[in-house]
Amino acid sequence: MNVLPLISSPISEPWTGWVMLGLLLCMMIVVAHQPSLFTDGLHDMFSSMDRSYSEVNIDILTSLLLHLFRWGVVTMTVYLLCYRMGEFSFVTYALIGAAVAGVEILKTVLLLMMNYAFSLSKSVQSLLRQYNNIWLVWSVMLYVLCLMMIHWGVTPACVVGLVASVVFYVGALLWRIHYLVQWKILALLYVPLYLVLLEIMPVAATLWAGRHFVMG
Repeated sequence: MNVLPLISSPISEPWTGWVMLGLLLCMMIVVAHQPSLFTDGLHDMFSSMDRSYSEVNIDILTSLLLHLFRWGVVTMTVYLLCYRMGEFSFVTYALIGAAVAGVEILKTVLLLMMNYAFSLSKSVQSLLRQYNNIWLVWSVMLYVLCLMMIHWGVTPACVVGLVASVVFYVGALLWRIHYLVQWKILALLYVPLYLVLLEIMPVAATLWAGRHFVMG
């Protein structure tokens, strides 16, 4: 009896389910460990009041799991967006993940350089906290979109959801930058630099790396 080989795809590869389950467990541990983290972050993100940096207590375990969840979800999102047909392999996922990690490190270095150049230490601390809050909510959105794309592919509904999530991300980010800089003269230089160096260029680099690894 001849058995037809199973075509490689996001839904047919066992490792895809294990990765998504692992990411879900990371978020479940975070929620169990600090139940109010998500709601507090959402409230703080849209609040006009800026809390002191010392009031945000996130231990090392929570921070590590959140970064792992964020890294894993972004990597899967990029892979699914770049994937068309062919082998859907964990090796490619790992390579894209390494590229995503490299971009995150580069963003951190650029942020420190901007902090040094413009002496924005207090502002940068506030922006980093709000940035992490936005990423926490956005990563959950991306996780749901990943599940949709794994099962149904990049359908129009997934595209609409992705566009809506990007609009949320950009809107929330601009909202927080508005309260951070209060549109002072320095903001005319700082905000475009921030958006180009820490948002537009990293996204472009990540997508380029994803297409490079997927298409060989």
